[in-house]
Amino acid sequence: MKKSLIATAAAIALFTGCTEDNKKNETKSAVEQVKQEIASQVEKTEDKVVEVANETAQKVEDTKEVTSNVVEEVKEKVSEVIEDAKAKTEEVVEDTKAKVEDLKESTSNIVEEAKDKVNDTAAAITNVVEDKKDEATQKVEDVKENANETANAINAQALYTACIACHGTKAEKAALGKSQIIAGWDEKRIYDSLKGYQDGSYGGAMKAIMKPHVEKKSDAELEALASLISKM
Repeated sequence: MKKSLIATAAAIALFTGCTEDNKKNETKSAVEQVKQEIASQVEKTEDKVVEVANETAQKVEDTKEVTSNVVEEVKEKVSEVIEDAKAKTEEVVEDTKAKVEDLKESTSNIVEEAKDKVNDTAAAITNVVEDKKDEATQKVEDVKENANETANAINAQALYTACIACHGTKAEKAALGKSQIIAGWDEKRIYDSLKGYQDGSYGGAMKAIMKPHVEKKSDAELEALASLISKM
């Protein structure tokens, strides 16, 4: 009985030991399989990561290239726009300068024309003023002359009244039958005779008679008498 129990126990132990070994082996095998699957998944993941990284890197490079091309195109367009703007600005500046010069020249011409017109107007006004002054002066002189002639004529007529008794109303008589007839004498001759009577340098028998009539008369009065008598 004891031997049987021992044999049974040994058999059980042996079976148990075999079962445990099998389980261990199965477990190892499962672990190895899991490891292999994990390694495969990791390898696939790594490959995928590398592939994605490569694709990303390529896309980055493509993006860089596209961006670089776009930047260059933008730079070229900006440069073209700047150059075109510069050219247009220079053209506008030159055109403005030309217009300013034309305006200066036009303004200068207008100023010169205005100056010429002002000078012409001033000259015309001066001429008119001078003409008017001359006319006015001449009129004044004419008025003076007329006034003098009128005054002389009036004075001469008044003065000659003292002479009528001896020389006649037209100086046609010989005074007291002794003097010369003075009608027809020119003004200078008459004036010189009257002046000679006044200062005693002229006259014969009539000197004493004529002197009182002329000694107090002014030269103007003698001239007026001479002028009047010369016209009789």
